[in-house]
Amino acid sequence: MFKHQQSLLGTAKKAYEATGIILDGLGNFCGGERSRRKREARLVDVPVASKRRWWDRFWPFGEDDPTWRDYEEAAAKFLVQLGYSGIRAAAPGADGGVDVWVTGTLVGQVKAQQTKVGSPPLQQLHGIACKENVQGLFFSKSGYSKPAIQWANSVEMPLFNVSYRGDHFEVEPVNRSAKQFGAVGA
Repeated sequence: MFKHQQSLLGTAKKAYEATGIILDGLGNFCGGERSRRKREARLVDVPVASKRRWWDRFWPFGEDDPTWRDYEEAAAKFLVQLGYSGIRAAAPGADGGVDVWVTGTLVGQVKAQQTKVGSPPLQQLHGIACKENVQGLFFSKSGYSKPAIQWANSVEMPLFNVSYRGDHFEVEPVNRSAKQFGAVGA
């Protein structure tokens, strides 16, 4: 009976591996391996930490859901593409309102929440940026409220939207300060 169980387990493992190869060949990736796209100015290539289980691979309509950490990594990659170096991302846990920073140059906050960002987080980041005498910029998954945009415009804080497009992130400027920041770069 023991040899029979090993035989069944080996057969199941081989079938699983063969199915994975077939699905990967069809473009239904699961895990860190992804097709590479040509990088453009606003595309950010960040692998998404997969939440899918092995049996979800058989249902091709499911999408990997990016985590808050994936959004922070997308913001950091965006800054790298603009020419910044020495970028640090905050470790998991309390970060004091700063998720991404370049020492002596800028601090950034990333919000991957479902609701629009209001003025208080922007004001908090602005206070930190003024204290450290650096540029503050904000990244949001769901956009900003009108008062938040007006406030950011009054202090010339760049605001960016970060959206996930299935296999890459896009970072788009929201206000004039963000467009200037993206055009100038490091």
